[in-house]
Order: sequence, then structure tokens, then C-alpha cells
Amino acid sequence: MKNFIIIFLIIQSIVLHAQLENFPTHNENPIWGYYSQGGYLTSPEFHLDGLFGDTVIGSINYSKLYSSTDTIINESSIKDLLGYIRVSDKKVYFINIHINKEELLYDFSANLNDTIELNKIGDYAVVYDIDSININGKIHKRFYLENHNHGKGKWIENIGSEYGLLVNMYYATDNNPPTTTLVCFKYQDINYYPNYNCSCFDYFLNSSSTKKIPDNSFEIYPNPITYESVISFISNEPVAEVWIYNINSALIWHENLDSEIFPVGKVSLRSGIYLLSVKMKNGYYYSSKFMKP
Repeated sequence: MKNFIIIFLIIQSIVLHAQLENFPTHNENPIWGYYSQGGYLTSPEFHLDGLFGDTVIGSINYSKLYSSTDTIINESSIKDLLGYIRVSDKKVYFINIHINKEELLYDFSANLNDTIELNKIGDYAVVYDIDSININGKIHKRFYLENHNHGKGKWIENIGSEYGLLVNMYYATDNNPPTTTLVCFKYQDINYYPNYNCSCFDYFLNSSSTKKIPDNSFEIYPNPITYESVISFISNEPVAEVWIYNINSALIWHENLDSEIFPVGKVSLRSGIYLLSVKMKNGYYYSSKFMKP
């Protein structure tokens, strides 16, 4: 009975902690994961966008938006700066670093039949429908938009577009579907969209563009792990990086390597189940679960 109460309280604390009331800032470590396909791509690619750090532009504070195609995106792995985001009165504004002009990205205060000016060159959108979506027990409004150029939009309140954070409108037909799809969103190191059990990391590993090595390429012994446990890499290719995540997909450990052995027992872990991700020098990935008793 005591164990049941503890588990219940833990679950309740996670649920209460992860209720998304406003569009997140860099302080909440938001990450959007999406697939890109079509165009010049020969196969779908997985991307991560995240807010890390802030800056001041014209006396106004902005969060910095970065993008990555790696397994994780954090302050140590960020590569491509996309621009700057700020939030005011449920409106989200974006400055593209290549345009250097602020434009309205989302207006989550919009009402049915409202006309929204998305940029300064006359690109307007009309909200033609509003419904709601239940995400982890929290009701979010969902806005449907269209404009005179046959553009369409589908926004989830406080998260963004279903077609990717920066794709607030797409211009597609039955023969030319959207080229990006939002598949996961997390903030405060908790998976949030489409649900708590979804992991952006899982989507990366399942992407057809992610090169994966065979299951028998390495072993964790002993498993469940002890202080003496090591990961032995059977292939001759050296390992470049190792990541360890908890069951909430929060990064616990990251290390750059150039070795065929990793002493996982040296990592201080609490009891539980963990996900190990390995990147080889040749760019291939592998993942496996292990237990710490």
C-alpha cells in the first residue's frame, strides 16, 4: 500500500508539473521534433528545434531558437541558430536571422472568423474553425486557418503548428502534401505532445534517414548493471558518443568517446530503467535499454 501511494504521488506531481499554460520560453527547455520530407530530400529526415538562451533586441527580450539533426539538442549540441522568439499576450513573434524583421508567428488569443496578419507584406489568414484537443488531461484549443493563396494552418494552443514550429501556414494540395509534420514536443524535460509516453528520441531512432547498426554490435554486461558493468562494442568501428536517458527521455549522461569499451558502471544512476544511445565514428546509431537495480 505504501509503494502504491508513493507511485501515485509521483505520477500526480508529474501531471501537475507538466500542464502547459502558456507558450514556453527558453527557461522551460522546450523542444519540438518534426519530420521533413519531399523537395530535395530522398528520404524523411528528423529535426529538433529548441529554445536555448536569450538576447535583447531593441530593448526587448527574446529566446534564441536553434535547430539540430542530432539525437539531442541542448546547449552543448546546438548548431544552427534560426532566429529569435518572444511571447506577448498569447501572441508569438519570430525574427528570422536572414530577414531581421519581426513577424507574427501565432496568435493564440484569436477568435472564430478573426483575420490575422502574419507578416508585413499582406499575408493574412482567417480563422475558419476552432475545436479542442486533450493532451495529457489538459484541453488545448486548436485553430484552423486559411488564406487567399490556398494556404492552410492548424495550430495547437501554446505548442505551435502541427506542421512544425516555424510552419504556421502551409501551401499544399492533395498531390503536394505538407513537407513537415510535428511528431513530438517536450518541455521542462518532460515529454508532452502527443502524450507523456512519446519520446522525441524514439522518433529519431525510427526515422528512415537514421543509420542504425545491427543488434549484436555491442553488449552490456552485466545487465542489470553493477559498478563493474561495461559496454563492449563488437564492431571494429570506434564509438564517437554515448548518451544515457531516463524513462522520461531526460538526458542523464553524455560523453565523447574514441573507444570500443565504455564503463557504464561509473555513471551514478538511481534505480530504474534507462535508454542507452551510441553513435559510431561512421555515423551509425544504436540504442538499447538497461536496468539499474
